[in-house]
Amino acid sequence: MSQKKILFIASWFPDRITHSNGDFIQRHARTAALLHQVVVLFVKFDPAMKSGMEVEENDDGNYHEILIYFGHRRGFFHALRKVWRYWNLYRWGYDYIRKKHFEPDLVHANITYPIGMFALYLNLRYRKPYVISEHWSAYLPVNSHKLSYLRRMIDRKVVRRSSRMLPVTRNLKDSLLRLKYQAEYTVIPNVVEVESFTPAMSLPDNHTFIHLSTLHDPTKNITGMLLAVKKLSEKRKDFHLQIIGLENVEGYREHARELGIYDKLVSVHEEIDHGQVPERLRESMCLLLFSNFESLPCIIIEALACGIPVISSDVGGIREYLTDKEGILVPRQDIGKLVEAMEYMLDNRQKYESEHLREFALENFSPEAVAARLDSVYRSISGDD
Repeated sequence: MSQKKILFIASWFPDRITHSNGDFIQRHARTAALLHQVVVLFVKFDPAMKSGMEVEENDDGNYHEILIYFGHRRGFFHALRKVWRYWNLYRWGYDYIRKKHFEPDLVHANITYPIGMFALYLNLRYRKPYVISEHWSAYLPVNSHKLSYLRRMIDRKVVRRSSRMLPVTRNLKDSLLRLKYQAEYTVIPNVVEVESFTPAMSLPDNHTFIHLSTLHDPTKNITGMLLAVKKLSEKRKDFHLQIIGLENVEGYREHARELGIYDKLVSVHEEIDHGQVPERLRESMCLLLFSNFESLPCIIIEALACGIPVISSDVGGIREYLTDKEGILVPRQDIGKLVEAMEYMLDNRQKYESEHLREFALENFSPEAVAARLDSVYRSISGDD
């Protein structure tokens, strides 16, 4: 079958300012390029630029990125002028792609708001069909009350005109439908780089739990994990929790010191490069998450690909991909149950077979598996499935 020409646009995408923001979207785009021609178009305001625009292009066979940066001086109507420039640069980028690369067969938008409005424009102006991948936990019941009436009205219009909505979990699909975002839905999960995330040759000879995230406490509940470590330490001290991430690192260190658990039982480290994550996972016994809300954290599927079991709070769509063969689910904010799960894992890690965890990840989240799902969607829309 002939390759489709797919234009990827995104509300979030890795760039020179926020290097890892939306990296899961980039992985989806690269995955689509296994079977189709893909060009990514992303526009970013750079506060370091006083004026003008800069275009950065990256090419890798079927996969091409066009990142447009712009800046302008602050003054009256700064926010309005910023939005206007975003819009015009996306239009400029679309024309540039049509001239230099291809006429898109399909637009693949990522994160409904705000980029979905440009997908809607391309549909109305050029009759381009579009699909939308959705990852954002803002649409979950715990957060959706924060969405303004205007935002919901815009989203509903964008979603209703789409050819397909592609949430990463059934839970997120149900949340979107609860908000009356009517469309045809197909669940397509995140993708893991299986060539990088591979199991260790043997189980690590340690009792190290690992947590990697933004460390944003209202979401990730780092303080809850620290309290669980404190409570478990009253029964045993043959374990260590390694926390790695971006926000408030020194604050968590200080909190752990106040609890009397820092250094011996807990260490907190600055964010590491994504290329270092596989080795840190392989050196650990278990991934630990205690989030207040989530959609489908990429770190879970990366841990499974490394043959590492997972302890997680039972939130979002995590239970769709985490049974008792892959790890342990605990109720949200239940520190007692988290302590019980950690203790069980310390005594029963050998029950979680690395080969099974790896195969489960390959079957559900490998580039080949996800590419096949995307291909099926693209071809069903174009009528040649």
